[in-house]
Amino acid sequence: MTSATGRLEATFRPAAANSYVVRSRLFLFDHTTVNAGEISVDLPENLVEDDPPRTILVEALAGRKVLTQARAPDGYQLESRSQRGPGIVGELFGMNRYSSEALLVNKGRVIQFELPPPFRIINLSPVSAVAWLVPELNNGQR
Repeated sequence: MTSATGRLEATFRPAAANSYVVRSRLFLFDHTTVNAGEISVDLPENLVEDDPPRTILVEALAGRKVLTQARAPDGYQLESRSQRGPGIVGELFGMNRYSSEALLVNKGRVIQFELPPPFRIINLSPVSAVAWLVPELNNGQR
């Protein structure tokens, strides 16, 4: 996920023939607005089944240092919780619903946030933390 220099890298592998692959997305949570926005990643073109994996630097985050521990330096940790519908009666009468929410949790404080549309509507998969980002000055110091 990260290189030796602490930068975010993405590794792409070709899918096996006749397989279904869920495309992953990369989002950046902005703590000042409590919103998440999708980060654009330049995908390699023309991957075929026998190609070796390709690793690229995520250019949109090139000026940030990546920390891979589960807990952020300020103590927050990402959690994903699932909610199901109104029980067996709701299931019988078609009132079922399913949703997954992303939360930042620290010492009892819970911050819920949503992914941007259209991912908010189809967010049935749990959200997973990839890394925490910290700013880095030009000389490499934080």
